[in-house]
Amino acid sequence: MNELYTPPPHNIDAEQALLGAMLVDNRSYDRVATFLEPVHFFDALHGRIYEAAGKLITEGRTVTPVTIKHLFDDDPALREVGGATYLARLAGAASTIINAEEYGRTVHELAIRREIIQIAGEIDERARFATAADDPAAMVEEADVKLAALLVHGQSGGMEAAGMAGRRVVDGAALAYQFGRPTGLSTYLPSLDAMTGPLRAGGLFIVGGATSMGKSALAQQIVFENAQNFRVDEAGTRIEGARVLLFSNEMSADDVVARLIAQLSGVPADRISDGRFTEAEFARISDAQDAIDTLPFWIDDTRGLKIAQLRARARLARRRHKIDLVVVDHLHWVKANDPRLGREERIDQVVEEHKAMAGELGIPVIALAHLNREAMKRVNRRPQLSDFMGSSAIEKAADSVVFVHREEYYLEREEPEDGTAEYLKWQEAMSRWQGLAELIQAKGRGRKGAGKRIVRFDGAQTRFEEMAAEDQEALAL
Repeated sequence: MNELYTPPPHNIDAEQALLGAMLVDNRSYDRVATFLEPVHFFDALHGRIYEAAGKLITEGRTVTPVTIKHLFDDDPALREVGGATYLARLAGAASTIINAEEYGRTVHELAIRREIIQIAGEIDERARFATAADDPAAMVEEADVKLAALLVHGQSGGMEAAGMAGRRVVDGAALAYQFGRPTGLSTYLPSLDAMTGPLRAGGLFIVGGATSMGKSALAQQIVFENAQNFRVDEAGTRIEGARVLLFSNEMSADDVVARLIAQLSGVPADRISDGRFTEAEFARISDAQDAIDTLPFWIDDTRGLKIAQLRARARLARRRHKIDLVVVDHLHWVKANDPRLGREERIDQVVEEHKAMAGELGIPVIALAHLNREAMKRVNRRPQLSDFMGSSAIEKAADSVVFVHREEYYLEREEPEDGTAEYLKWQEAMSRWQGLAELIQAKGRGRKGAGKRIVRFDGAQTRFEEMAAEDQEALAL
């Protein structure tokens, strides 16, 4: 027995009503142009009329059935329904433009439903006829990306009354006054906060540096501190700390948590993994694990994610866990959506998508970034913006850029022969930089500009600590 055909969800009346409203009053187009596209129309002819009318309206021209009909003289679909008479009938049936946006929403929502049905059909077909070479996990990821894209595609937003933004600014100022600290997230490293200010919603914050400088350690420290200090008021509103999602492309989740246990317990990570600890130390290790069980902290250590997949996972975490901060370690390991792009284009896309993710989720995003090899060949190895792989994209998209630099790392690998003049200079430099790290701000929006702070670096605990102001001044930097 043949199954009855059920047409995809659509509403021709809504499409006609919207087009009629546009032909009567061109201002109707402005009410839907931010989210509605020609492809959203079920009737392809309606999509072409919408596209042509929208183009003329955008150019500042008046659109009526008379001014637009010549564009469809050779359109067989329009001739089939009456030609210019059909356009006039659309306009004549329009009773009001007040509901134009509602018509547009109806058309858009039905288009999304049709896309869901199409994606579901593709999933069904792939699953039914999959071969041994087809990875089920990859199939799930592909479906996840397509479905997540529907949440962003055609979303409204953008323009709002200045007063709404003003109220948010004043409310933020009131909270800052009430709690004695600015709105946004703290890094819990005062020297860094002094340079960058709070990590504000929608901001992209880049932590850069050469290999082994401590980028991951700094980012994880910010993650740990925010998770440990997270608290809400009686209404459930966050007042301190953050719920955090860490994308760790270099370290496994076990390695990340091992570092946190080491910091909380005071027992070095290598001794924990080797089982070299006392009973008292093991008690501290167990206490640290108990504390971690309560933290609002999630880790995704999946390798090889495309930026669309990463955004989809962050979006899901935002909905499920109400995360307040995303950290990506690091962005050069994230793949572009289109592998056919050139190297620079791939980096550009990944960086721009990180910034878009911060704006979409309405939370800060911290992304780590490597330097190119040429930067390490200079006499002065302190990093600068042009040293990034994909420097132009990072400089353009980032709200703040901070470099981590440890001169000690290089000096340890350049020890000259003992007893020489060079050795004495080396000893002096080692004495100066041992156990220290420089935090260098190369870019900051809304701050005073570039700056530099010196902090202590505990290699055994992979942790940065504050340095007294007088000690910083003594270094005369």
